Amino acid sequence: MEICAEFLQELRTVPGASGTNLISLGGMESTIEAIQHAIKVEPRASLPHLVIAGIWTRMDRHEEAVGAFRAALEIQPDTAGALLGLGHALRTIGRHDDAVKTYQKLAARYPDFGKAYWSLANLKNVSFRPDEIEAME
Repeated sequence: MEICAEFLQELRTVPGASGTNLISLGGMESTIEAIQHAIKVEPRASLPHLVIAGIWTRMDRHEEAVGAFRAALEIQPDTAGALLGLGHALRTIGRHDDAVKTYQKLAARYPDFGKAYWSLANLKNVSFRPDEIEAME
């Protein structure tokens, strides 16, 4: 678990800490172990959940990503990146209705966040209301 100390330090001090950065420190398996250990050590820290959600997404383990994004949102509700990632993961596993609700929540919370609208449009089954179109202009 030597990487765990480096991992926790990086998460605390480096903006944009990511699983990719951490994997370069110690490889995939040890990074996953370190993140899981960090979650046990500091279960109320949202960033380790977000980092492992990103790793699960890159590994096509979208069900696990959904769980990790939800865990992060329980700690810090309405985090834009977590909501976007959750919506993407839900869409990928075919839970389109849940993805739509997640993207809509994101758009409502962050009306200037274009990726929320793009993600809804990308589903090709959502029509925008006139007030939503106006907000995008």
